[in-house]
Amino acid sequence: MLIEDILLNKSKNLVTIQPDATVSDAVNVLADNNIGALPVCEAEKRLVGIISERDIVRLLSERGNDVLGAKVAEVMTSEVFTCTPADDVNDVMGLMKSKRVRHFPVVEDGRLSEMISSRDAMFAMLEESFEHRRTLATAYELVR
Repeated sequence: MLIEDILLNKSKNLVTIQPDATVSDAVNVLADNNIGALPVCEAEKRLVGIISERDIVRLLSERGNDVLGAKVAEVMTSEVFTCTPADDVNDVMGLMKSKRVRHFPVVEDGRLSEMISSRDAMFAMLEESFEHRRTLATAYELVR
């Protein structure tokens, strides 16, 4: 299964934040959209970083409430692991596990096109597994 297969059933509501927004802005966007990570983009969806709810909680623990006024660019993760629609879901899941991240930006032609989460990948793989089971059950009934 490819990443593009997951994207077929995913809503096209891509939410991003700009590097000059504040961490407080990021908290509000995460909460308002019920999401766990925000890609940080400059003009034309050029990905420059990512900030997650875990990042913010860790920063609050380390630096206190003052971090809420900091710019996203100051605290975001700049080394972002990405994938493309043509990547295999199993490979991306392996990277998510080894890099200990739950969100992967999907990049096409150098621009952010979508985000996938470990949950998206898990549900897609589970659905594929169910489909295989149904096919095998049907085949078994036909040869029985």
